[in-house]
Amino acid sequence: MLIEYKDVLDSSFLENTVTFLFREVIECCIAKCVKIVDVLEILVLYCYNKRKSEKMKYGRIICNYDIYAKSAVAGYNVGDGVQTNFVDYLYKQAGIDLDEVVIVDSCDLTTYSGEPLTVPIIGIPIGNLLGALPFSPNIKPIFFSSHINTSRFSEADFDYLRRYEPIGCRDEYTYKQMLENNIEAYISGCVTMALPVRKKNRNQNKIFFVDTPDSLDEYVPIDQIDKYEKISHLLPMEKHTMTHKDAIDFEQKSINLLERYQKEAGLVVSSRIHALAPCLAMGIPAIAVVENCSYRFSWIDKFIKIYTPDQLGSIDWKGVTIEADELRDNIIELFTKLIQEQPDDEKLMKRMTEFYLSREKAVYGSHYIRKLNELNPETMKNNYVIWGCGLIGESSYKAICDIFPDAHLAAAIDTHAEGTFHDVPIVKPDKLHEYDDCFIVVANYSGKDACLNTLKQMNKVDNIDYIFMGTQNG
Repeated sequence: MLIEYKDVLDSSFLENTVTFLFREVIECCIAKCVKIVDVLEILVLYCYNKRKSEKMKYGRIICNYDIYAKSAVAGYNVGDGVQTNFVDYLYKQAGIDLDEVVIVDSCDLTTYSGEPLTVPIIGIPIGNLLGALPFSPNIKPIFFSSHINTSRFSEADFDYLRRYEPIGCRDEYTYKQMLENNIEAYISGCVTMALPVRKKNRNQNKIFFVDTPDSLDEYVPIDQIDKYEKISHLLPMEKHTMTHKDAIDFEQKSINLLERYQKEAGLVVSSRIHALAPCLAMGIPAIAVVENCSYRFSWIDKFIKIYTPDQLGSIDWKGVTIEADELRDNIIELFTKLIQEQPDDEKLMKRMTEFYLSREKAVYGSHYIRKLNELNPETMKNNYVIWGCGLIGESSYKAICDIFPDAHLAAAIDTHAEGTFHDVPIVKPDKLHEYDDCFIVVANYSGKDACLNTLKQMNKVDNIDYIFMGTQNG
């Protein structure tokens, strides 16, 4: 019987109740010769029914880079703010009063000590510096539209995820990682696909180029040159740390930018998932142009072709529009059931997964494959090190294994990450000199300048001693 109430047993509610009644219960059992387990089953049932009758408390994440802001030199990613803020819309659709929703900074997920909350894990990568596991015991996570960008998970991390399975994955890459580690999962895509269709008006004729490769400029049709505006989804950060107020301000700036697309855009051309996905959902024509097609795109290519630098001459400049009503309804329905702790809708989860798996898939890691194929094959016959343990590092490692299967990874370099990376030690940049005979694969973007300056000081030569693999697409 107890196993039926495992969610209650995991909660601090039961812990507090048992603490209050424990002495009285045990003393009564001893005096009356009653089996303690029978009494505990009754107590669990009581707690379960009491908890169900109480008003549930909810939380939502706001993306706060905290002390790691100093390493995010590229800037604040608008996509983070767009996703976390969109949870408010989903709560409204689920009939939840936003006044009852507690905002939790992403950097506080492991240390949160407030009242118990159910929190959708949306907008931060699981397992990286800002989504480290396990979360606080006062947070019950709902993994929906979640994603990962690292392979550095411990068995304890996987055990934690299994407690809250099935895991709703934003992309196929995350989905496969879950299945490979015996964690139940499904593909939900990104929640921003549930944005409502915008109202059309005659002023929606501007073309936005959002973080597009410079090489795209020469392919823009002449009749569109005067209509487009270049903008970035990386907002400048002047500080080396981020406060709660900073996080709120950046999120609002993200929403302001999204509202510009809604009110002004006739076409959005971008390398950014969270320019493309919201615009597709709102009915705005979109074109995806990337320097590298990351594994993070392994869901959105269901809707839109991903153009890479070798395909710029074949772009259809009318853009893509989609009909997303059914998908929108599915996202809202499933989110509502999960947040209200209704039984898992396995049929809906399966249908959404099959929907995303039945697509013409792009070539993921295209940039890294091209860069490695341009190397002298002799270069990778020796040991190599990877500088960067995030998604770019993962993508680079996979591409190297495919193209140079005999190459040997000696170590990984990373400023913040610790432990191991594919069974080799992770060391700090000041230890790089210990691997002087190794070829260096620079696999990060945000720390580009610092990495290249260090290599210049070490008299390292591009394409001979090292290769830079970073792109803003991951």
